[in-house]
Amino acid sequence: MGGAAISRAGRLACVWASWAAAMTWGDLPAQAQRASQTQPAASGGRGELLPEAFAALQEAQQAGSQASRQQALQRAGPIFQKVRLTSPGNPYAMIGLAECMRLTGEGKQALSLYEEYVKTPVGRTDYVGYKGMGLVQLESWPRLALTHLLRAKELKANDPELLQNLALCYLKLRDLNEALRHANLAINVAVNDTDPGNDLEAHRVLAVTHLERGEFRHADTASRRALDLVDKAYKASPSDPEASGRYYELVKFRVDVLKQRLQYTPEDAIAVTVEIVHLMQRLAILEQILSMHQTLDLVQAVLDQVPDAVPLLEQKAELQHQLAMKDEAIKTARRILELDKGNAGATRLIEYYQARPASTQPAGAAGPGGETAVGAVSGG
Repeated sequence: MGGAAISRAGRLACVWASWAAAMTWGDLPAQAQRASQTQPAASGGRGELLPEAFAALQEAQQAGSQASRQQALQRAGPIFQKVRLTSPGNPYAMIGLAECMRLTGEGKQALSLYEEYVKTPVGRTDYVGYKGMGLVQLESWPRLALTHLLRAKELKANDPELLQNLALCYLKLRDLNEALRHANLAINVAVNDTDPGNDLEAHRVLAVTHLERGEFRHADTASRRALDLVDKAYKASPSDPEASGRYYELVKFRVDVLKQRLQYTPEDAIAVTVEIVHLMQRLAILEQILSMHQTLDLVQAVLDQVPDAVPLLEQKAELQHQLAMKDEAIKTARRILELDKGNAGATRLIEYYQARPASTQPAGAAGPGGETAVGAVSGG
């Protein structure tokens, strides 16, 4: 493998290591949940509040959007803080608060709590604390991270997120054989996992590993599988901005993989170039979708201050329509009619949807202004 290819693949590995460490959700420690429910005040203080906090943390882990995730974390964090203040030695408050802090980007504070947690009788046998330490340390201290991730693996060997991050850790340490082994282990485990996102991430890590090893056709196969998985998730909810963002990042990643394959396997140039062109066209459409989501966020931020501004509500309804957010667009149009009876645009939008039952209108179908960008991508 040429030096340029190693450099390029290395940069990709670093990017995805950073992304995965930030996005990986830690498991809720099962014994912490059980203890908080069956012995709520076992460690004194406000232990009776822990079930509510763990429920919010679990909701954050399962949230479908960044906004709902943040809302759940904002509920969970203060409760764990309150229990910590009244009962500093409560291990369940420690690990709950550590997870909240890691997921909100407060890695340094989270690391201190993880270190405190793994010294407790509960934490010594709970892989979540060691896994959390490893995830926080992965980007800057991969050797330390490896020690803690391997300890977590001793306690729970079938966690696909843990195995993915072990693969990324070995990549950063240039142990490509172990990286490949753990990437494949992650895929084998993710097949039976309830979260399809784990299968996606495992294939993405495998693709990066093959790039590092100079195995471009294998990287092509793994990245294609990852794109297929994220494509399926995107088409299931094309109006979700987070799904659009994940799809956009994965398409960019696949283009990078194919460009390397084009450089180092010239015999496949025609087929690879055709796919690159197709994906670049898809990227342009996705950029348009993401731009509309950002514009919608801007409009909503102003509407939060002046909720009855009809011109802004009209813009909001149009953006929701273009993004295939049918129910939201209808709700906004009805609000416009409450404020401005007979509004032509709102009336036309509602009539358009009434003429097309949900059973016959796919998300992103052509509307009064022609085919939407969402429809163009989800149909591609």
